[in-house]
Amino acid sequence: MKKITISAVLLFCFTLTSFASATTKRYEIKSGIVDYKMESGGNFMGIKTKSSGTQKLYFKAYGNKEVRIIEDDTVTMGHPSKTRTLTKIENGTVYTVDETNRQIIKQDIAAMKQMQKDGKNLSVMGKEMLKQLGAQKRGTEKILGYTCEVWEMQGIKMCLYKGIPLKIVSHFMGFEHKEIATSAKFDIPVDDQYFKLPDYPIITLEEMMHKQLMNDTSTQKRSSKTETPPHPSAEEMKQMQEMLQNLGKMFNRQ
Repeated sequence: MKKITISAVLLFCFTLTSFASATTKRYEIKSGIVDYKMESGGNFMGIKTKSSGTQKLYFKAYGNKEVRIIEDDTVTMGHPSKTRTLTKIENGTVYTVDETNRQIIKQDIAAMKQMQKDGKNLSVMGKEMLKQLGAQKRGTEKILGYTCEVWEMQGIKMCLYKGIPLKIVSHFMGFEHKEIATSAKFDIPVDDQYFKLPDYPIITLEEMMHKQLMNDTSTQKRSSKTETPPHPSAEEMKQMQEMLQNLGKMFNRQ
């Protein structure tokens, strides 16, 4: 499964716990800019990986508009690589920029749009959803001077400040992942320029998955004609690590 697909699935799951509209609040803060330091690594079936990077969060309208930019350096089985991921949420629609193919993947979250129409208070519902997923509140913790609620569930610890994660630590299948805020500024003006997307063609998630399925089928047919199955490339091994890492966030966590 490609990284772009896993990212979209992960973002969908995280969005379920914290969505906003013009009448509901995703966060309890109107706007902000948060910087994070990220580290992850582990060993799965002999595949060793280690990565470090940064994440930038911009949001306004209580989270109705949000952009996350992730840049990281990864070493998989001795092979280094760099990645940059940009994701935007606006009015119940998720946009994920695929820099490799110079396109934007669009996904409408129908359930979230319905909640918007119903005028649900999602800043409250987010915590209820965490409880339904088995998360338990474990007190509070200070991060950058902000008092955060600590939630834990199945190998993950989250520190939330008014709905905004300032610290996430997860363990999954031999991998550890950390996201810790290094700077946070709230209730400040956030310029619209931060929410602009590249001028790439936009396709739906369904269209992207169909295209990927067709490509995978074509690759399997070509591979079946050879006696020896092709070995995974460094990029494929890196994608496997990111898939497992993101699945750890999805099931243990957004």
